Amino acid sequence: MIVSRFDVQAWCIISQMYNRRELLQEIFSQVTNSKDKGDKDDVLAGMLKKSLMGKRYLIVLDDMWDGMAWDDLRLCFSDVGNRSGVVVTTRLEKVGCNVAFLILAYTW
Repeated sequence: MIVSRFDVQAWCIISQMYNRRELLQEIFSQVTNSKDKGDKDDVLAGMLKKSLMGKRYLIVLDDMWDGMAWDDLRLCFSDVGNRSGVVVTTRLEKVGCNVAFLILAYTW
């Protein structure tokens, strides 16, 4: 029922040793149902951001071990008042606090 409320969804598990490009590629492929063509990280991030613009999306970043992963991804997710959401799960209080702080700083 929840999924039907969003235009696109993606679920990505963030491993302890994550790779920014692989994360971007995984989210991009789920959002667009296509594989990227080997573009650089920044180009892929821009393509992801563009593909999410104007859409209501739900992105789940599961089991995040490092707040740097959020830093690497957060600019791809711009909410222009369309009630999109990014859910971050973590086992580590420090990461949760870091992500929450960055979300608050980003929205102001």
